[in-house]
Amino acid sequence: MISSFRNSKILVIEDNKGDFVLIKDYLEEEMMSSEIIHVSTLKSAKLQLTSGEISFDVILLDLSLPDAKGEDLVIEIVELAGIAPVIVLTGFEDKSFGIKTLSLGASDYLLKDELNASYLKKTILYSIERLKTSNQLRSSEENYRNLFHLSPLPMWVCSLAGAEILSVNNAAIQHYGYSKKEFLEKSLADIEADNKSKPDEIKKHNYDKQLIGQYDDVQRHVKKNGDIIYVEIKNSRIKFDGKQASLILATDITAKLIAERNLQKSEEKLRQLNIELEERVNKRTHELTEANQQLEAFTYSVSHDLQAPARNIFSFAQLLQMESKDTLSEKGKIYLFNIMKSTEKMQDIVKNLLNFFKIGKTLVKKNLVNTNLIVNGICSEYRYNGSKEVQFKIDKLPAVYGDEFMLTQVFVNLISNAVKYSSKKDKPIICIQTETKNEEIVFRVNDNGTGFDMKFVNKLFNLFQRLHVQSEYDGTGVGLAIVKLIVEKHNGKVWAEGKPNIGATFYFSIPNHE
Repeated sequence: MISSFRNSKILVIEDNKGDFVLIKDYLEEEMMSSEIIHVSTLKSAKLQLTSGEISFDVILLDLSLPDAKGEDLVIEIVELAGIAPVIVLTGFEDKSFGIKTLSLGASDYLLKDELNASYLKKTILYSIERLKTSNQLRSSEENYRNLFHLSPLPMWVCSLAGAEILSVNNAAIQHYGYSKKEFLEKSLADIEADNKSKPDEIKKHNYDKQLIGQYDDVQRHVKKNGDIIYVEIKNSRIKFDGKQASLILATDITAKLIAERNLQKSEEKLRQLNIELEERVNKRTHELTEANQQLEAFTYSVSHDLQAPARNIFSFAQLLQMESKDTLSEKGKIYLFNIMKSTEKMQDIVKNLLNFFKIGKTLVKKNLVNTNLIVNGICSEYRYNGSKEVQFKIDKLPAVYGDEFMLTQVFVNLISNAVKYSSKKDKPIICIQTETKNEEIVFRVNDNGTGFDMKFVNKLFNLFQRLHVQSEYDGTGVGLAIVKLIVEKHNGKVWAEGKPNIGATFYFSIPNHE
């Protein structure tokens, strides 16, 4: 009915039959199928409004009825009308009272002598729309009040002039400890912890920023018990009791700031510990580097100095063997043999050690290396191991970028190792294969020899580390250390897998680019 008058229900309270007929004609002319209910007394009107059978859209009320009139009549009908607008009908002599009825709750008033169909229609329509808007406004205000008072965060409303607190919610009362009365006697200046020391002009400038327009800030507030809290302030402009005001939301971030400060202290402490640890590590690394350099220099010096004595011992032993072979006893010959054998062993160790140190100091000179040619050449030299023929299975190997001399040493050491440790097999088989993984080329040398227990795998590539006694397999314990050194100088990796009496596989990888 609000936008058109069809199917509307209208209650006309009028004791003058002539006036009612005129009103009814006007309503039927404009409102077509509307339902019009007529009563002539207050008592009848009460029955209609309290029965609940009909929900009226508008009520037209004459100011003078047989059983009631004037101010009391208007107040009672307005109260009974509920949400329906009440339009008062009056004569010229009651015009001033008609105006007064607006303050009593009437929606509008009409002078009977000026009444016509169009005027009546507009008045009813405006009254209904005005009531609808008023109800929406009341509902909005009610929702605002609920949100304001039920909010878990402290909120208050302040005047723009003087920053006086005009309203405060329950959360603020509980959080700050002030009663509602105490809050309403304060201004923002009274709860700011840092405010007393500020000049008046700075205070005014700060309040102007807070209260006029959008404002975000962190402030220190003082609670009733004297505790200082840090709050994040946000505000927006609203109308309060018809005047411009500022709605302020205060979020207590004290715990958050304490946590952040503790975190900063912890991070600073950790940073300081890291600096100290790094300094200690650097100092220790420097000490270890110096110690290793001294040890390396000492080992190289000793190895170099041992060459001449070892050569001399071997040479004199050979002369003794030639000149005294007929006069030496059998025991003496055995002793002499052992001296020469041990001296040869010492010479091999010295030679390999010097080679190890030489490689460590040598720069890698990279070129395209034909590994297929290198491996096939080495295997041809080791094809016969005593009375046994070694079976080599060789993939087609790729050309790689590296130092040809060094890579040759790697293949010699790995292949000679495989031949040595498979020498006790009836049919020694050695496989040399390759595959490309990501940006690396991986070589593997596999044998069906004596193998090793994987719990010792971490010792394999260390200097002088051997998993078999000298009487079983001859060696110096330097060959695999040289392999590891060369591969790492090529930015590669080396590793191994093995099973006792099954065999071993040695792997090394080098980058597949220059």
